[in-house]
Amino acid sequence: MGQKLVIVLGTGTLEKLQMAAMLSSVVATFGSEVRIFVTMGAIPPFKKGLSKEERAQSESIVGNAIMEKNAPFFIDVFKQAKSLGDVKLYACGLAMDVLGWELEDLEEGLFDDMVGITEFLGIAEGGEIMVI
Repeated sequence: MGQKLVIVLGTGTLEKLQMAAMLSSVVATFGSEVRIFVTMGAIPPFKKGLSKEERAQSESIVGNAIMEKNAPFFIDVFKQAKSLGDVKLYACGLAMDVLGWELEDLEEGLFDDMVGITEFLGIAEGGEIMVI
């Protein structure tokens, strides 16, 4: 593969969080860079100390099945992706500011930095951008 995958994750539904995590994990195994900008409604599910049920709501039968069958959860899949390759997550500075949060308020071991969209676009340069 060899290219950089850039994901702009703006929605906090379980299915979209799971999809972004799974894509990151698979692409990381190909040796490609993955850069994820977590913004807007996708930030709250990463808050430290929440239960699985509090993190994200399902919007389909698939999301319900993920919860019922105790499939690997997006937090764990993102952590796995980071351990498999060059995967970095960035928290949106604006979303964090309006929530009054710092990186320490988010799940440990996931986020590499808090940046604005302009800075992230520099990080994303040369990558294939996917908006989820």
